[in-house]
Amino acid sequence: MEIIQKIREQNRLSCNFRRALFNDKQIAHLKRYFLESIRTAFYEENGKIILSQDEVENIKKIFNWLIGKDIDVTLNKGLFLTGDYGTGKSVILKGIIKFIDRYYSHDYLINGISNPMLILSWDMANYFMSGNEIMINKMKTTSILAIDELGYGPLEVNYYGSICKPFAEIIMQRYQRRRCILISTNLTMEDIKIIYGGHIYDRLCQMVYVIEFRGNSKRK
Repeated sequence: MEIIQKIREQNRLSCNFRRALFNDKQIAHLKRYFLESIRTAFYEENGKIILSQDEVENIKKIFNWLIGKDIDVTLNKGLFLTGDYGTGKSVILKGIIKFIDRYYSHDYLINGISNPMLILSWDMANYFMSGNEIMINKMKTTSILAIDELGYGPLEVNYYGSICKPFAEIIMQRYQRRRCILISTNLTMEDIKIIYGGHIYDRLCQMVYVIEFRGNSKRK
């Protein structure tokens, strides 16, 4: 607990996501915790974690993003995890949120919801359909928003009598506010351009690092 508290204090004092400087002991601790958080996506019956070379490289990129290593954190860019079904994207996204909650959360609450925020694609659409302004505003403004399984929810919904595209609306608002977004999806960036339009694709390219997960489903 002493290491956790020290890391959290460093990040509280840094006043910015992924700005603290970690020593080698802390990095080793952080890496162990992150791997444990995503273990269920990459395991055999004996519990040993098994990773392909591509997966090793992807997890390394994500971990470096989490600790602000080898990237320009001033860009506040998020992650776009793309790939086929069952390749571990959702587990990794949840692991990222657990990591941020553990080491970066600044312990403040807005309407009972702590930062960061993790939602399913269907939830995003339902908040618009039900006119839940508190949650809609939270999705647009919270400093870190994670959308899991983008592409499963409705593309368009009826919002106060008008047709609205929830994902497009959120991206436009978060782009203007320079807010971080994390996405897991079976869609490619080219799919984003076709489905949501070039203006959303162009903004999203500037907002995220794309990480592609290859291989067959691990659920088989």
